[in-house]
Amino acid sequence: MLFPFLLGCTGGHGETNPTDTADTAATPDDAGDTGDSGDTGADCDATVPTIALPDFTAAAPYTYQTVSPSAIDPETDVNADYEHQVFYPDTPTRAELLVYLPGTDGKPANGLHLLDIAARSGYRAIGLAYPTDENTGDICPAWDDDEACTEAFNREKLYGVDGIEELDIDEADSIVGRLTRLLAALDSYAPGAGFGDYLDGGTVQWERVIVVGWSQGSSITGFLGRDVELAGSVHLAAGCNTVEEDGAAAPAAWCLEPRATPLDRMFSLIHTLDDWEYDSLVSWEVYDLDAWGGSADAGTLAPDYCTGPHLLTTSLSSQGGGAEYHKSIATDAQMPLDDDGVPVLAEDYVWLFTLGAG
Repeated sequence: MLFPFLLGCTGGHGETNPTDTADTAATPDDAGDTGDSGDTGADCDATVPTIALPDFTAAAPYTYQTVSPSAIDPETDVNADYEHQVFYPDTPTRAELLVYLPGTDGKPANGLHLLDIAARSGYRAIGLAYPTDENTGDICPAWDDDEACTEAFNREKLYGVDGIEELDIDEADSIVGRLTRLLAALDSYAPGAGFGDYLDGGTVQWERVIVVGWSQGSSITGFLGRDVELAGSVHLAAGCNTVEEDGAAAPAAWCLEPRATPLDRMFSLIHTLDDWEYDSLVSWEVYDLDAWGGSADAGTLAPDYCTGPHLLTTSLSSQGGGAEYHKSIATDAQMPLDDDGVPVLAEDYVWLFTLGAG
């Protein structure tokens, strides 16, 4: 299925399959899921994944295209060279839309392995291009009030609400604005693809959306989950901002406020050799993600899925034996791969993206 307004901006990850399956594709209202819920009984074998896994080496069972935000809305001008990545499975089997938010200076095109796994798992998946140049670490130390800064920063990135002098993000360039316009455009040119079903009266139906964020994108995802009820959120490296308190890092106030998205819909993957003090603070103390099945080492060949963990950790080297630990859990150039070019943690990403195949 090709979207004609893209003017030839098509591409593939591996082999693409442009077969039009709009007439038979599942919609968010009638699609089921492909995995079984984790078996936590005494007979559960901790060395065997309790979810259905796709064939990671087969020809790509989806159509993949890039979309320029400015092709949809000429008013979009921040990071204009960053393009949305749209993945449409030949036969969608997951009801939710999966949206990926990259980190600082990140482009969705640098996270195609993640989106490939999402599409193979049955999701309509979007890597959303949004202004990623600045982060709170660059801007907020200059503020007298770190708390006010992190709140204003996330609001401007998400909604285009002016609050940070160093940012120039209006509604058209905001995360919500760009996603809304992209879904409407996809629905206009390919209504059978089902992307329009995630809008209601021009408003994103967040309860049908799983948001996956890495680094800055992870913190923004955490902020969004405070404001709206998501189908789920996946945090690659923590998921909240920190401020200095008595000379030590402490969670920003918004991290501790009541959340519209229940904590039991949150999943996380953190690297033990990344910023461990920060990541562990968020994952354990703020969101208490190990309350659901403890934590599991995703770097082993047999993560313990029997307990239904929401928190995965890894100590793997980055691609080629490097030490780019922070990037290794999300970006293509640093993610460790097996001999077939498949991410070593592919099955763990399926676990995260499908919320433990819930």
